[in-house]
Amino acid sequence: MKSSYKILSLFGIDVEMHFTFIAFILGLFLFNSTLAALLLIVFAFVTAHEFVHSLVAKKYKIKVRKIILLPIGGMAVMNLTRVKPLTEVKIAVAGPLFNFLMCYVLIVLMNLMNLPFANAFTVIKEMNLSVALIVYYAFYANLVLGTFNLWVPAFPLDGGRILRAVLALKMNFEKATLVARNISLVIAVLMLAFALFNGSIWISIISFFIILGAIGEYNGLINWKYFSKIKAKDVLSNDFLLVSPNLNAMKLVEKMREKRTVYAVLKKEFRVVDLQKINDLSKKAGDYAEKVPLVKLNSKAGSILAKMNQFGIYLFPVVEDNKLKGVVKRIDIEKLKQVNQLIKNKYAK
Repeated sequence: MKSSYKILSLFGIDVEMHFTFIAFILGLFLFNSTLAALLLIVFAFVTAHEFVHSLVAKKYKIKVRKIILLPIGGMAVMNLTRVKPLTEVKIAVAGPLFNFLMCYVLIVLMNLMNLPFANAFTVIKEMNLSVALIVYYAFYANLVLGTFNLWVPAFPLDGGRILRAVLALKMNFEKATLVARNISLVIAVLMLAFALFNGSIWISIISFFIILGAIGEYNGLINWKYFSKIKAKDVLSNDFLLVSPNLNAMKLVEKMREKRTVYAVLKKEFRVVDLQKINDLSKKAGDYAEKVPLVKLNSKAGSILAKMNQFGIYLFPVVEDNKLKGVVKRIDIEKLKQVNQLIKNKYAK
């Protein structure tokens, strides 16, 4: 099962909803449809916030894979490991600046609609769905998004990225990320203590989000450094199932069972069949084959893993000069990392 689902693509950037976000919104609609509708409006601004980050990143030739919407916010997936500190600051600041700009736009809209600013809290408290409620809610949503992201120096918020960029002016990127991670964890613990003392569920959730984001940011950097050294030829496997596109699906399933694999590669076409997608045994293998990226012998493991996560298929054909050299499996990449780590821990001097 995929963890996220594409809902739109704009400026060459895909926007996906994580399954937890979908479940959260649907569940909220059952209990409070007004709040659910308002949160959808908030997430429209969250998406725009992430698009602004992404567009600035693309301006500096940084590849943006996608934007993922989660119940606690949005996340633009991009690789910032080789970005100059000043560039990272520009990317990080762009999102909050957009939110502050929207605050000014909404203030102008309030004046044009003759909506007194002093009535905002009363209208929001009453929660009667109306144009006034939408405008007021949008204003405060942008104000909170901009302020919180900019002034809280913790990953994965923009303030944490700005902090890392400033630290990177005085130390190497890895150490700057480590220091920023530790500061993020301290902030998260303080927020959690405050939340427990005051009984705030949302601040508790945000603090856990920061903890996971901070740890993930540093671990992601370490993994990227490791996987950037591994190439497809280092984990090339000849243990795979090669079949004809015209093979009956029932026979294909039997071959998969014998081979103990959930994937098959089609001859010549190099498309991949996923056992989980087969639902009619009367069809042919080619009817279930999916086109996946064809990697080369010198393709880096990091980019291969990123594409595997994107496609939800964890076996890619390795092709050179239109000839199938073998396959790369996610499990083999992960096993190689485990073996190397064990050797490093056991025999490191």
